[in-house]
This record gives sequence, C-alpha cells and structure tokens, in this order.
Amino acid sequence: MSERHIIATFKPKAGKVEKLRELLNKQAKSVHEKEDYARRFVITEQLDSTPAFIIWETYQDRESIDRHVSEPHFQALMKALDGEDLLLEKPNIVYTKKTGGFEMDRQLI
Repeated sequence: MSERHIIATFKPKAGKVEKLRELLNKQAKSVHEKEDYARRFVITEQLDSTPAFIIWETYQDRESIDRHVSEPHFQALMKALDGEDLLLEKPNIVYTKKTGGFEMDRQLI
C-alpha cells in the first residue's frame, strides 16, 4: 500500500467565500469523525489573489480515496456546491503520490 494524496482547488464566486469556507470546514469535521482511513485533510486559503481554497488530503491508499468519494457527507458537499452555485468553475482535483522531498522530521522521502 502506498499513500495517495488529493489536492483540490475551489474558487468561490464573489460573495460566496464565507459559505464555501463553512461547507469545507464542515466537510473536514465529517472526514475527521467518520473516515478513520483519512490521514490528512487540511484546508488552506490562497492569499495573493482572488480567494481560493486549496485542500490537501492524504489517504492510506487508492481504495481509501474511492471510499471517501462514496461517503454520504462527500456526496452532500458536491450537491451543495452545485445547488448553491458557489464556484466560478469546476473544482480542480489532482491525485498524487510522493516521489521526493522531505517531511517534518527532515528525513528525505
């Protein structure tokens, strides 16, 4: 098994930043409470341009990502994003794996 990561970018429409922030934080709480196979779910906010939220998620393997996207709370988030017309464009979602660099312990990967 090899960890897999998701990097997802969400660009809110004008006036929708707070609502999107609220939904993403609710999602983080649900993932934390209900997905013991999720290792990381970090929401970051872009500072140097039009607001965008970038989420960095880590799962224990590809199968865990498949489980994540089938969870009811994930499906509810996707429905809310569509139904409430919050985004300028479809989210950019990238699936990755580690290939180099280092972690907090400064050990090379």
